[in-house]
Amino acid sequence: LSPVCLGSLRRAASINAEYMGSHRKRNPDYPFVPADNIVKSLWSVFTKDKVLGKGASCEVAQVRSKTTNERYAMKIMAQDDKWNPILFKQEVEILQALEHNNIMRYENCYMDRVNFYVALELCGGGELFDKIKDLKRFTEKIAS
Repeated sequence: LSPVCLGSLRRAASINAEYMGSHRKRNPDYPFVPADNIVKSLWSVFTKDKVLGKGASCEVAQVRSKTTNERYAMKIMAQDDKWNPILFKQEVEILQALEHNNIMRYENCYMDRVNFYVALELCGGGELFDKIKDLKRFTEKIAS
């Protein structure tokens, strides 16, 4: 092929890649994850402010949206963990069905090549265990 033809092919491929990038497809294994939330890296969309806690196979971080500046609690689950793909599906399904003032609100979910992410309402006020320890005794009304 002539250099002109190769240049045209490269431009066409570039335009097609840009078009496909803006028209992503959902992952058939995780159809509940919006196509626009399947990203190369979550950190292109959010900034991690601090780690709130760590568990056996995940961590929860306070994050901030780069576009809206909204803060969330983001659960970060490694995709290569044996149980996380199942737990991710179950957790999103349950959280989407719940709506109550005393349960943190589900906001959205994301995934990249390495992790699953569940964005939740950021609840201030510290650890519940610390509150219980400080109060020592409390009524049912305070507990609710």
